[in-house]
Amino acid sequence: MKKILVYSAVVFIIALALGYGIVFLYSICPICSEKISGFSKVGDAFAGLSAIVLSAFAIAVTFAAFWIQYKANQDMLRNNDKMQAERQFYEMLGIHRENVEKIEFSYLGSENETINLSRDGHTHLGYEKHSQIFHDHGHKALRWLLMELKFIYNVMSNKVKFAKIYEIFFEGLNGTSGIIQSEKNDIQKVIDFVQKPSIKKPLIQNFDEILKRSPFKDNRCLIMQGHRDVLNSYYRHLYLIVKSVVTSKFFEEKEKIAYLKILRAQMTSEEQTLLFFNWYSGYGKEWESKKGNRFFSKYRMVHNMDHQDFEFVLSEEQIYSELSYMTYQEKKNFFEFNQRKTKNA
Repeated sequence: MKKILVYSAVVFIIALALGYGIVFLYSICPICSEKISGFSKVGDAFAGLSAIVLSAFAIAVTFAAFWIQYKANQDMLRNNDKMQAERQFYEMLGIHRENVEKIEFSYLGSENETINLSRDGHTHLGYEKHSQIFHDHGHKALRWLLMELKFIYNVMSNKVKFAKIYEIFFEGLNGTSGIIQSEKNDIQKVIDFVQKPSIKKPLIQNFDEILKRSPFKDNRCLIMQGHRDVLNSYYRHLYLIVKSVVTSKFFEEKEKIAYLKILRAQMTSEEQTLLFFNWYSGYGKEWESKKGNRFFSKYRMVHNMDHQDFEFVLSEEQIYSELSYMTYQEKKNFFEFNQRKTKNA
């Protein structure tokens, strides 16, 4: 807009200079001075020209002032919309934290014996065994969930594909379809043994070795009950946050990456790994695809995954193979541990 004002002023000055120059030249010209009567006509013409130029300049200045005010109003509205988008992001971030705290993992305490009392108040010699149920919430629970998924994978990877293993984890054994009865019986034996180790071990190949590496050898955990109730809403809301930032018309690309980095900073390595496996299983396929969203490859939503968290299913090279359409730079920046190697080299 400054250019309009400058151009208008330049045109006005040039027009005045030309007009007065013509008048001055006419006045000093010997031939023209003899025709002094013609000078008055030139003066009249110049006066008319000056009026036109002044009017045009006034119109240009008025339009420029109007346009500047219009642009200022538009910038103010855009800033207000951007501030509202920022507030919405932080509000959704707060809801995400609440959703994380709602996630829980339950396990049984040791069996305790208590004296069994009859209704008439007399003491009997019989004893009753009972167990207290404990609950971990939030990021502790998410660590347990990843360990449960790993345990199910180690038990079932020789029998079914990962998509079915994740379905058992997500839906629970009773909510899983397409498993033959013999496999279901084996899984139920595993569940019974983990919840009550005094039960005979299931006859599953390498189960003793699996149990040695498992966190459930000393913890009587309630596994394979399903986690849809909390994980479904958790993933939907997380997806909504990322989608709203990426598609926002108020954020520049650098700002989008910065806001998603803030969100990712709230997520542990185990949490990001569970998100990746949710996508890899097919449940969360909207998170990443060659022609669709690029929330993993471009916006690095699983950037902080660690080797020890995902390599029981896929190696680093296999992940790159799954995302073969990534650019060289995206591949280079996909994992944080690779960036650390580059910095330390």
